[in-house]
Amino acid sequence: MAIAIALLVITACIAVIGLRPWESRVEHHKRALFSAGQTRWFDRVQDVWNSKRGRPPAWVQRTERHETALIELGYFERRTFELTNVTPAIAMQSIGTAAGKMITGPWRIRQASATSLVVAGAREDMALWEHLIRTADVPETK
Repeated sequence: MAIAIALLVITACIAVIGLRPWESRVEHHKRALFSAGQTRWFDRVQDVWNSKRGRPPAWVQRTERHETALIELGYFERRTFELTNVTPAIAMQSIGTAAGKMITGPWRIRQASATSLVVAGAREDMALWEHLIRTADVPETK
């Protein structure tokens, strides 16, 4: 009987620590998104299997899963921005430093096509993203 009670207490403690009932779903996915890019030792094995099956690396799958969850919860928004004067690579290079200083929450930017970028981030930051991308899309004058 004492062993059963001890196991029940240990299981309850593990559940409380692991499930973090004090943390909202948004906070959970924000925290998980920050750590999703960290490669774990078993990711290497999984990545070999994923590449054979034509799937992206494990860290990409984790990132996309948490990003999608934040969008479904209404915290994140995903927008596609068309570029007319610069390539996405040049735009991302000029945006990166400014975004890192001005946007404090989690965000993700990636190239969607040869002429567009996709940004996922907090809804309240989208006006700032639009400004950053429009500023980066202005051609350099000499």
